[in-house]
Parts: sequence; structure tokens; C-alpha cells
Amino acid sequence: MSKIKGGRTLLRNISWKIQPGEKWLVYGLNGAGKSTLLNVINAYDFATTGDISLFDMKPGHKGYSAHHVREQIGYISGGLRDRFAEGELVRDVVLSGLYKSIGVYQKPTENDIERVHQILQRFNMMHFEESYFGQLSTGEQQRVLLARALVTRPRLLFLDEPCNGLDYVGRENSYWI
Repeated sequence: MSKIKGGRTLLRNISWKIQPGEKWLVYGLNGAGKSTLLNVINAYDFATTGDISLFDMKPGHKGYSAHHVREQIGYISGGLRDRFAEGELVRDVVLSGLYKSIGVYQKPTENDIERVHQILQRFNMMHFEESYFGQLSTGEQQRVLLARALVTRPRLLFLDEPCNGLDYVGRENSYWI
């Protein structure tokens, strides 16, 4: 798989298969293409050449659904924080992870609310449920986004710089692993 944008090759000849239970670390210099790769896998962008298969589906083929791909992936990135309005409630930020949206545009079920409560308790963030996302510290916002990524119990979890904005204690705490 390769990705070319604006005449510039961002990814070249990528071949990667992730098996259940495996843990990977993708590292490289800024601009190396790590986030671009994650965006292709998350179906937020597309490969320019080559084949890609996500959960037994191939983009452009019958039965493929970017939404279905995203339903199976938990994802956090630096750019995600900026997409939420400052006046959005923490509860709604986490709920939006269930719906794979930015914002909540449907009435949550009791089960959805319970799942949000469970993940906020796991992250020791229940006391922030009714707080505005924009009024939290950067580290607290990052913890909310980690909870959002995990609320669906995803088959695949991508953490693009997950400790960005966390203080020493937040980075060393293993409650989110």
C-alpha cells in the first residue's frame, strides 16, 4: 500500500498485518507518515495504490463500510482534541466514541450511559462527567479522549501519542492500559 498526496509520497510499499493479541509500536521522525498510516487504516483517508483489507473488507469492494471499520477501532490522536467544542460535556465526548462521531446527535440509551459511567470510573474521572471538556487541563482532556477510545471495547486500538499532555503521574499510571 502506498499514499501519495500533492505529488509527494507519504507512504511507500507498506505491508503490515496485525494479528489478534499483538501489540505494535510505530515510531519515526515527525513527518515520517505515522499519522497518515493510521488515518488510512481508520478509513479517514485512502491508499493511493495497493490493496488494503480491514476486518475482511476492502475499500472500494462490495460490503465495505468505513463506518463499520471505525466501529471496531478505538483511536486517539493529537488532532482529535481540537475537534471538540469547549462547551461540550465530558459525558458527551465519551458518548461520541460509541457513535464514532464528533458530538452526540442521537438520544443515548440507558446501556450507553452505563458504559460511559463504567469507563469514567475506570479512569477515575466520574467527577468530571458534567464538566465542560474545554475547562479541563490538557492532561484531563487526554484522559477523557482515552476513555472515549476505549468505551466501545474495540478490537483494535490505535494510540497516536496517547501520553501527549499527560503529566508524569498520568503517564506512569497504568489505569488506561
